[in-house]
Amino acid sequence: MREDPLFTEGSYRYALVLGALRSGDPDIALRILEPWVALARERGPGYGTDLASDNASRTDYRCLVSACFAWLRDERTPAHRRYDTVVRWVLDTARAPHVRNWLTGDHDAALTVLDPYWQSGR
Repeated sequence: MREDPLFTEGSYRYALVLGALRSGDPDIALRILEPWVALARERGPGYGTDLASDNASRTDYRCLVSACFAWLRDERTPAHRRYDTVVRWVLDTARAPHVRNWLTGDHDAALTVLDPYWQSGR
């Protein structure tokens, strides 16, 4: 996929997750999230790329973390059988070396609620 300077692959996938949630189907959102998480691990920071020089990758990881949180915050997901899986995905992504350096303050606050020790890797 060619990157648009204002609409990267990550922001596109994030919009798809939000659309699935707004349409009322967290399972469709999971069908977007699951391969995205696998792809992020395969190609990315701590898993590889130098984020300091790659804005599209920084945006992709921030959008992935945001999409996981959107899924976790949806009113239909707290009792979902895959809830713990999505928690693991967001924590694993945030803990990847260098990713945490590019997350926002909002991400930090939400991650700390999930795991007070997330930054230490425990």
